[in-house]
Amino acid sequence: MTSPAVDAVPAAVVSPVGVPVATLTEAPTEAKSPRVHPIVAKVASASVVLPAPASTPADSPGKPGAALTMLALASTPRRDSKAVAAAVLPTYSISSVPVGAEPAGVALSVDGTRAYVANSAGKSVSVVNTATGAVLATVPVAGSASAVALSPTGSRAYVTLKSASKVAVIDTVTNKVVASVAVGLSPTSVALSPNGSRVYVTNTGGGTVSVIDTATNTRIANVSVGLSPTGITMSRDGTRLYMALKGSDQVAVFNPVNNSVITRVKVGSSPRDVAVAPTGTQLYVANGAGSVSVIDTVTNRVIGSAIPVGPAPTSLAFSSGGSQVFVANGNDTVSVIDTATSAVVQAFSIDAVPESGEHDIAVSANGTRLYVTDQRDGMLRVVSVAPANNAPTLTAGPTIGDPSGTDATVSVSFTVGDVDGDPLNSTVSVQPTQGSVTVTAVTTTYNTEYTYLYTPTAAARDQAAQTSGEDTDTFTVKVSDGKADVFVPVRVAILPAAPTYGVTTVSAGSGPSGAVVTNGFVYVPNYGSGDVTVVDAATNHAVKTLTTGRGPLSIAASDQRKRVYVANSLDNTVSVIDAGTNNVIRTVTLNIPRTQVDNPEAGTMFYDNMITELAVTPDGSRLYVAATDGSVTVVNTAGDINQILQTASLGRMNDLKISADGRWLYGTPGVGLSIIDTSTMAAVGVQVGPVWNHDVMRSAFTDSTGNIAVSPDGKRVYVSASATTVETGTGGHTSGSFITDASGVTWWVSGQYGFVSVIDTDPASATYRKEIATVNIPNWAQDLTVSGSTLYVTNWDGMTVSAVDTATNTLLTNVVTDQTRSGGRGLSVDLYYEWDPETRYPYFSVAAYGRYIAAGPTGTAYVTDYYDGAVYVVSRNALAV
Repeated sequence: MTSPAVDAVPAAVVSPVGVPVATLTEAPTEAKSPRVHPIVAKVASASVVLPAPASTPADSPGKPGAALTMLALASTPRRDSKAVAAAVLPTYSISSVPVGAEPAGVALSVDGTRAYVANSAGKSVSVVNTATGAVLATVPVAGSASAVALSPTGSRAYVTLKSASKVAVIDTVTNKVVASVAVGLSPTSVALSPNGSRVYVTNTGGGTVSVIDTATNTRIANVSVGLSPTGITMSRDGTRLYMALKGSDQVAVFNPVNNSVITRVKVGSSPRDVAVAPTGTQLYVANGAGSVSVIDTVTNRVIGSAIPVGPAPTSLAFSSGGSQVFVANGNDTVSVIDTATSAVVQAFSIDAVPESGEHDIAVSANGTRLYVTDQRDGMLRVVSVAPANNAPTLTAGPTIGDPSGTDATVSVSFTVGDVDGDPLNSTVSVQPTQGSVTVTAVTTTYNTEYTYLYTPTAAARDQAAQTSGEDTDTFTVKVSDGKADVFVPVRVAILPAAPTYGVTTVSAGSGPSGAVVTNGFVYVPNYGSGDVTVVDAATNHAVKTLTTGRGPLSIAASDQRKRVYVANSLDNTVSVIDAGTNNVIRTVTLNIPRTQVDNPEAGTMFYDNMITELAVTPDGSRLYVAATDGSVTVVNTAGDINQILQTASLGRMNDLKISADGRWLYGTPGVGLSIIDTSTMAAVGVQVGPVWNHDVMRSAFTDSTGNIAVSPDGKRVYVSASATTVETGTGGHTSGSFITDASGVTWWVSGQYGFVSVIDTDPASATYRKEIATVNIPNWAQDLTVSGSTLYVTNWDGMTVSAVDTATNTLLTNVVTDQTRSGGRGLSVDLYYEWDPETRYPYFSVAAYGRYIAAGPTGTAYVTDYYDGAVYVVSRNALAV
């Protein structure tokens, strides 16, 4: 299409506050037409006549005068004490597209190529080509169209029909109405959920909001919200709806999950429209009395005083970057609010002959055009924005992270804003002298967030390990919009080089399944061969093999009494070893009752329970033995009398550990940590890891807890655990694992991760018995132990051990013990007791790890590998613990 010739118009002249905008009047010789008319633009004492289009556009047959009528405008800046000094403001020019009678609403297609205009008196929707201004189609609807909104995919337009109390559904490919949905009385405004599954309609006459299921085009709810709801908008995350209540001077905050009003916030007189900032933290409200209120969406409270704008505003919209709010006023003007200063910085007219009427406004995705309906003139006013350049500014940061414990890299992030919305690029203008830096992420939302990764050289880390105090490096990043720059200086810490580790391999028996160090020896129970390998800790040589019971699965030692206790899981006995002579001196039998199972097909059946975990007090006076029936047996081991004192039912434990004073017993009952008072055998639970938050779209929860380690001073307990991450409301997931919660909501399982939870067990601490940190373990966590200031963690890959600094709870390094990954699989100890020959019912197993770890007093760690039949001795060589 060829646009009609338009005479050049001088650039707009900005007038100070108090001086009217440049007068824009019709030529006195021409009669006003509701479709299109010549205009005289009076700017800086110059008058230029803009003729009406001479021909009908080729792509809009039967639509005379549908071409764009161009108009250049002056604007009035508002100088406010809070305004940014020397800010350069944009200029605006207007083009007009004749549409239907009394246009009331406008919405843009997802790609911005189409504008959909709801014509109230015309009972139609005009489809406008935004590139040419041609009206491509006029879709008739069965009522006065008051508002329009498009689905996220752009395939459907939803139009409120105020006079018919319905919503028309238009197929945007065919431009035909494909459905009509009855809603409440006098529907006025419409909004969609982010995933497009729901349409929300405010019914001004009925004081309700109607909820439509877009899959079936049926109304599924009609909820009372307050007096005369008008404008409506939804937060970007889909968790909140906001509705202007014109009749009560309030904004209703609505929960779309359960379709209920959370609260109502008092604003200015006769609120008409609402818009959420791109950040989601603020809501702007157009009050019909001539002001805009700002609400904090976190606290649901009004921030500051209302911002004066033009008379009778009916609509508002954010600029593409969120730095400005455009307010359509009733006198054919638009007020421009600077969101940083909460002040009007400009105002301009959209009509040469202003009248009083209602308007709706939409902003293109790139912010270069505004679309404003002019109800009185039957026009869609298209405002082209010609921004002047403002220099980019640092709006947040730089935020400098701690050096990574794995590779010493440092993540640096900062945010740069550009009020003009110009594209930005960044370069490192001053390079670091002791490392390198690369950009890893650039995220553009309201502002542009940059993330850089600094990597020190090996020489710099070695140097840092030899000096006292913190070593640092510096670099500078330049961010430019092509015309102006901002410089961001950064200083990062250099992580000293990590200690080195050596690994020695010691052969054990069949299926080593744990270790304990006492009296200069390492004791390794071998599940498969039914014995214990004794290793000299000084020479790392096996010096003896002690026969125990069947299936030794757990081991514990008392340093004071020089006793080692071995849980023989397959015959429910405990072997007692004298660590002074390295001989088995006692065998303690535990009577663990069998469990009855009623099988409808096979009848009543029984299976044997087994002992799995044990812990002994440091003074050797008490032994605690856990079994698969959920019991913990307390044995008096003082003087080797080995007398059973009591049995407590505490739930099936994955691990048992004892505090240094013997007062507290720690157990992992599957999820969480149990802290058991050994004087009463009463337990309290402690949360480990994340808790599932059902009120958000993405969450995580701990799905299992494994083994335990206690710090030498007893002030910290470490628990290996894993967590599941879940999402809901995101759509598009047709395969994978799904979970339905107690409320009937289905969640997609998006992933899992392993970590170590750090629990504060210092009674003098304000965070006593609370989780104070978590340490993510890249290869997941199995068993763990503490030696000095280092926490050692065996990993699920079956070949590495993680070393964690307990002072900072950061990962120091991963030590490779061997090249065999098979050890990472969980050891499954199978019980085949009393099953039906045909159904093999019941079948029970006890999960154990393939790799366990124990630490000696010098910082050496001993890793047993069930599948390799070996003990890997990990020695810390470079730095003392």
